[in-house]
Amino acid sequence: MAGKENTKKLGEDIEKKAIDERTNKIPFIGRDLKETYKYYLSQTSTNQLENYNCFIKLISIGINLIPTAANDREKRIFEYLQKRAQNVLIEEGLKEMTIIYSYADHGDQRYPVFEITADDMNTKWHSLEEKLEMIKKDFKNEQCNVHIPKLQKVHNMILHILTIKEVIPREKPTPEEIMTGFVNVILKKKMEKIKNGV
Repeated sequence: MAGKENTKKLGEDIEKKAIDERTNKIPFIGRDLKETYKYYLSQTSTNQLENYNCFIKLISIGINLIPTAANDREKRIFEYLQKRAQNVLIEEGLKEMTIIYSYADHGDQRYPVFEITADDMNTKWHSLEEKLEMIKKDFKNEQCNVHIPKLQKVHNMILHILTIKEVIPREKPTPEEIMTGFVNVILKKKMEKIKNGV
């Protein structure tokens, strides 16, 4: 029995260390966790990798902002949410990309290509040498798309608790502020396209 308990404790320690390593890499922006959380909450991402990283930061910071429970029901909910956040941070980490040099046959021609795979992707991607960097970026964005829905679901639960407990104030933007936000997002996307030469 003691061996199983030690193995379980070792597994929990490894998981906690993995989460701590991720959360310690998040820089403070502002005076405290609350300001940092609000900063990342207001971020607009230009690609899926930024969006993925933003959700990781929001979950890591948000779970630490949840206040102490007022009763047993809240305590159970907060413990469940904490466990769910820890699991999603471990399970939804991006797997390492593997690139293998191989060949693709088309008719009687043989072309050298790179095969790109990862454990969290169901498909293999292929690229010619001159387009490898671009395909790697697209592959990474698609990899993020696999994980973002689960991260977003957990973050929405955390944000819900934080707004109910009034840790993060509810904002009621005016129509002018909403339109300004839309215009800023559109301009940011256009600038990104111009920057990338598209």
